[in-house]
Amino acid sequence: MNTIFNLDLTNLSTIDIIFLVHFFFTIGFNAFFVFHRTILMLIGLKPYKKFPISDLKNNKYAILIAARNEEKVLPHLIDSINKQDYPLENITIFVVADNCFDNTKKVAKKVGAIVYERSDKTKISKGYALKYLTDCIERDYGLKTFDAFFIFDADNLLAKDFISRMHDAFMTGEKILAGFINIKNATNFISMGYTYHQYKKIRTLHNPRTLIGSGTTLTGTGIMFASEIIKEKGWEWLLITEDIEFSVDSLLRGYNATFVGEAEFYDEQPTTYKVMLRQRLRWAKGFLLVFKRRSWKLFKGFFRKKTTENKSNKQSKCQYRYSLYDIFTYIFPINLVVFIVTVAYSITVAVLQYQGGLPSLEAFLDGLIAAGKSIAMWYLSTLLLLLPVLILEWKRIPAKISKKIIHFFTFPFFEVFSLPLTIVALFTKAEWKPIEHNVAKDIESIEEFYQKEKVRREKRRIRRAKRHKKTN
Repeated sequence: MNTIFNLDLTNLSTIDIIFLVHFFFTIGFNAFFVFHRTILMLIGLKPYKKFPISDLKNNKYAILIAARNEEKVLPHLIDSINKQDYPLENITIFVVADNCFDNTKKVAKKVGAIVYERSDKTKISKGYALKYLTDCIERDYGLKTFDAFFIFDADNLLAKDFISRMHDAFMTGEKILAGFINIKNATNFISMGYTYHQYKKIRTLHNPRTLIGSGTTLTGTGIMFASEIIKEKGWEWLLITEDIEFSVDSLLRGYNATFVGEAEFYDEQPTTYKVMLRQRLRWAKGFLLVFKRRSWKLFKGFFRKKTTENKSNKQSKCQYRYSLYDIFTYIFPINLVVFIVTVAYSITVAVLQYQGGLPSLEAFLDGLIAAGKSIAMWYLSTLLLLLPVLILEWKRIPAKISKKIIHFFTFPFFEVFSLPLTIVALFTKAEWKPIEHNVAKDIESIEEFYQKEKVRREKRRIRRAKRHKKTN
């Protein structure tokens, strides 16, 4: 019994029946979850959507920063905000010093931010900090005072035209926007793994969703949303992955997020196993919680009429329903389900095949070889999926050529943690914990790197031109 075509349908054994169930489950599962992702991946290879430059720059924007003991990096973020080419008189920076015991409040005020202190040892997460901050803004200024809000993490740095590029997209009628997240610290395979992971999401999810008019998901920082979204209740998304919760609820209300590939900002990534595992365990648990609390709403929404809460929503009914279907498959624990089904199938077949005794040494070795082939195929397929992304974004990666190449080959070892952490997340209570940020770079240091790379490439081009001239 190698394939379905070898089966004698008139005389099926128990193993044959189990094989048929597993076969049709796999076909149906791939059709529902995998096929559209493949199409998105191919669409994502196209250039990013461009937005017309707006000459009107009168919109008032508020920037929200939740900071916990961030005195080392916060001044550099605010400095990069103060160097934006958007009129600074229309930008107000708000910082919530959340359970801080360092000089975060002092340094934030020194560089021009409006600071609110929060002290709550029970409700600990970025979501709670943002809720407190928006409540304070509503009380003292009014949320409707601002046309839109930005959210940044304290360790971020903004390219000097970031706000202008987001403003251009906002002026076309978009209500929720996500910028291009880049790396701030190309330190080791962990931080570079995060970078390639984000690049992959940008090219296979954010970009294609935007190109086809679907709603994309948000990544917690570098985002912008219209004030109308929170004008009634302020920030109300409090799970440990508040960004995904916000993404789902926004889509259900008719607000689809759009990706702006020309709006670039830089984010510090973890560099140690301890921090990486803790953060990714929180992500895995957060996805499970969002799926538990929102999946039924998404499923029901797929069969309902398009919501009219967002009066300026440009999506067709088909685009709206596809957005709900797409994000349902995004939060669905696909790897976990495939793992459970595969293990159950393999164990069942093995038990039925070897009921008469222990498997022979030859059968055992065949099993090991098959497992080795599966691992090798997974490794190669992971690299093949990343390769076009790496080629398209090669110049954008702020790292030396050697690091780009080496960590391309180590990327699968970063991705391999996804499934084990999802399994662990099923049985643990992952809590939000702050991540210490120590990379105190300014935006000029990153710009200097790109300038040096530009000079290096130009010198190489000249050398090649000279060699070509000599040979001719």
